[in-house]
Amino acid sequence: MQSTPATWLAAADPLHDLQRPQVWVHLVFTTLTCLIAGFAGIIFTRDEVFFSPFWPLSGVAAGCVLLGGPWMALGVYAGLVLHNALWGLPALLTWAGPVGLALESLAAYAIASFFLGPRPRLTDLRGCLVFLLALPWLPAALNGLYASGLIFRDETILGPQFGRELTTFILANGSGLALLAPAFAVWTQAPDPAWWRRLLILGPLCLGTAWLVFFTPWGLPLYLLFLPLLAAAVVLGLRGAAPLISLVSLFFAFSILHNLGPFLGAAHGSGVYAAMYLFLGVTSFCILGIAAIVDHYRRRLDLAARGAASAGLIVWEWDGAAGLRFDRIGQQCLLAAGPVSPLAPETLFHPEKDRGTRETKIDGRPVLSFWEVSRRLPSGQADAASGLILDLSERLSLEQAQRQAWQSDLELRNLRASLAPHLLFNCLAAVRGIVRSDPERARAFIDHLARFLRDSTNAQSRETIPLRDEWQLCEDFLALQAMRFERELPRLVEIEGAAYHARLPPMILLNLVENAVKHGEVNQRHPLLVSARLKGGRLDALVRSHGALGPQPSDRPGGLGMARARLLAVYGAAASLEISGAGGEVTASLHLPAEPPPDRNR
Repeated sequence: MQSTPATWLAAADPLHDLQRPQVWVHLVFTTLTCLIAGFAGIIFTRDEVFFSPFWPLSGVAAGCVLLGGPWMALGVYAGLVLHNALWGLPALLTWAGPVGLALESLAAYAIASFFLGPRPRLTDLRGCLVFLLALPWLPAALNGLYASGLIFRDETILGPQFGRELTTFILANGSGLALLAPAFAVWTQAPDPAWWRRLLILGPLCLGTAWLVFFTPWGLPLYLLFLPLLAAAVVLGLRGAAPLISLVSLFFAFSILHNLGPFLGAAHGSGVYAAMYLFLGVTSFCILGIAAIVDHYRRRLDLAARGAASAGLIVWEWDGAAGLRFDRIGQQCLLAAGPVSPLAPETLFHPEKDRGTRETKIDGRPVLSFWEVSRRLPSGQADAASGLILDLSERLSLEQAQRQAWQSDLELRNLRASLAPHLLFNCLAAVRGIVRSDPERARAFIDHLARFLRDSTNAQSRETIPLRDEWQLCEDFLALQAMRFERELPRLVEIEGAAYHARLPPMILLNLVENAVKHGEVNQRHPLLVSARLKGGRLDALVRSHGALGPQPSDRPGGLGMARARLLAVYGAAASLEISGAGGEVTASLHLPAEPPPDRNR
């Protein structure tokens, strides 16, 4: 994803990074690394040129900034100042010269961040193009122009070879960036142990071949280098190929500078450098490009394997010589599910058929094998087969859990749908008694009933409602009952302010109020008592009326049995409803969480 300079500066957050202790550790590491790289670069300097035609410090400095962030430019500056002072350079170059390299490293970091994101890493073919084409040359040119200004100010090093020195400077720093910075950009994650074993084999092979080509008088052809480097690109990918390319380029530059190697017989002067840069450029493009493509397809295969494993699919293959094998991720899935006994190939496929499916078991777990025979002997006997295993155990458990959830949801919907008819029947029975004796009161009753049914229907369309809305439904219901019995239904209501915001299933409290009015005695002497309060994140509500407690079967439709079933469907064991009687009073106590659990099917 492409980003702007503002994006990578904001993502780097340098002021925040400087407060982290590890940043100071990285600064010290960068300073020492650049100091060592500066002295190592002296061996690449020839007498007839002031600057080396291959300057490794530029790539090392940019690599440290890529790994540690923009603040590492301070370590680059400090390391080169120490190097210049110990080497005995003039004061102007000692203190002002390192500024150019620090700015060069920051410019390389900015270019890489612009094309590859705020934490640039070399992971694909696009990254190879950035690190080989875009990142090296503009920062090297800017540093060369800065260095030229310093050189013109110091007449002791100004000579007729200045133009050649400036060109060599830009090529040297640019090649250092192109060949060494990728090695830092890929070295960010710890590889698996098998990768290290392969590197220990291919690394010495590449370096040994480079030594034979560059430092022996036998005249070995250069193309021999491509063989081990190509093997490293295919086997190790970018992470192994980039550092090996860097080491081979160091061997090459050292041989050119010390009059060794195959190019010296065919090129002279600047032609030797041109041949060196051309060879290194072609080698880097070819090897890093192949490594990037290999990494790309390796990632795709790994994602495909993990996708198959996440879907419960395990890839297997069998042949008569090697036996039964599973892919790496599939083997991990089998082992994670428990110990696996040795499997006979015939448990996964039918040797007499060419392809098909077979239901079987692996250590008691039901699986379905999709298979195909890929090779047969002249006698017709199967000699190789491959296929997929679909683990059915988890899928069966998931389907069972889904069926249970669907059943609970269906029961809850049925309970909710049965509330409206239950109340409607009671109210219609009430209006039937007054419609002939008092039509006006019957019309008012019907209007009030219509509003109540509309509000209660809207409430039932929601999973839960606030207690204030639930109590309003209770007030409307009590008003209907007062119109029906032609008398007031006095009540004492004690609801704490915070409890009004607690949520509960719609009409659950109304069921208790209706039951108290229907079976209890509510008058001026014995008013209906309703209270609710919050305590420890739970809502405690009770409805109390005068009367005696009779048998209350919990499994009957409607009433308290319906209320308990709804609480069980929504809250499980976290909610309860108890009915008790003592001293001529019956109390219904409701206890449930103030906030409902998440919807299981949402």
